[in-house]
Amino acid sequence: MNKLKLIYLFLISSLLVLNSCSKEDNSTEINHPLGLTSWELITEIEGVNIDKAFRLHIDEDKVLWVGTFGNGLIKIEGDNVTQLTTENSTIPDDIIYAIDSDNDGFVWGGTGNGLFKYKEDLTVYNSTNSDMILDHALCIALDKANNVWFANGNSEEGGLMKFDQTENNWHLYTPDNSDIPNGIVKDVHITEDGTVWTAHGMANGVGGIWKKSTDGQEKVYNTDNSNLNYNWITTIKHDEEGNIWAGTDAAVYLNGVDLHGGIQILMNDEFIDHNPANSGGTTNRVTAMEFDCNGNLWVATSVDAPTFNLEHELSVYNGEKWFVLSNEIENFPNLYISDIEVDGDTVWISAPDYGLIKISLECD
Repeated sequence: MNKLKLIYLFLISSLLVLNSCSKEDNSTEINHPLGLTSWELITEIEGVNIDKAFRLHIDEDKVLWVGTFGNGLIKIEGDNVTQLTTENSTIPDDIIYAIDSDNDGFVWGGTGNGLFKYKEDLTVYNSTNSDMILDHALCIALDKANNVWFANGNSEEGGLMKFDQTENNWHLYTPDNSDIPNGIVKDVHITEDGTVWTAHGMANGVGGIWKKSTDGQEKVYNTDNSNLNYNWITTIKHDEEGNIWAGTDAAVYLNGVDLHGGIQILMNDEFIDHNPANSGGTTNRVTAMEFDCNGNLWVATSVDAPTFNLEHELSVYNGEKWFVLSNEIENFPNLYISDIEVDGDTVWISAPDYGLIKISLECD
């Protein structure tokens, strides 16, 4: 082997080692009481830019789907990355507001220009080819019967749309034909028993939580008929016991002294208040929530007003104590977080101004 070839092989091997080290160095090992073992900031995967990561979803095959705020839909399956944009596909918009998947392996996405489903081919639904009253679909949830529930309204018209794929039937729930508080749906959540929960809220204080049971019974929770402390609901989750956790977006004081908003827990038809005044863990403006494999609640919050100096905090609640990660973990970033998704021992965080945060933990 000649000298030139030896030098060439040495350089190639050196680059491989450097790349391997660089990849490993992106992950920072930690030892946290909640079982967190490492965290990592990710701006691109296999050459695909994900710095505008906005919405996250993990399907039944453990595929990570990233809806971006301007870069379309990204599918991450191990080392295989696929990106759908308006330039290389018929996706209706490059801003993805919502993602979910059904029992047949189709991924559903919501945009400001239509609802779409994707497996091998892509189908778009909008106000011209379906019963959608508006083109936008800003949050999505699918039930076990493959019905697609999504936001299709605003303060003046529309509301919650149910698309029955089997019967090709579209039904729109509005304040005129149902008990939903208004046409602005912030989140749709479906529990294991098939109950549909929706979050509503407007700046004028009209909002609350709407519940539709499988027997068709409806119920609304708001500040007038319950001890819910604020009507602007941003997100809804349920825990292993079936309790409903509602995040709110409260930007003001209740009476100049007492804080309101934060997280409201519905237990036995009564709300338990988790706001900054009595929990000390999060601000009262919740942007995202998710439970991990150990039952801990992860909460992302936005800038608080008017006096708290807590911007975009990511907090974890273990049922007894709040852990603010930027205070607990050295150099942990304090970024605006739009979504949280859990896949076994991995917590994925979308930070639209940066990309993804990947956190590993040990499951009990």
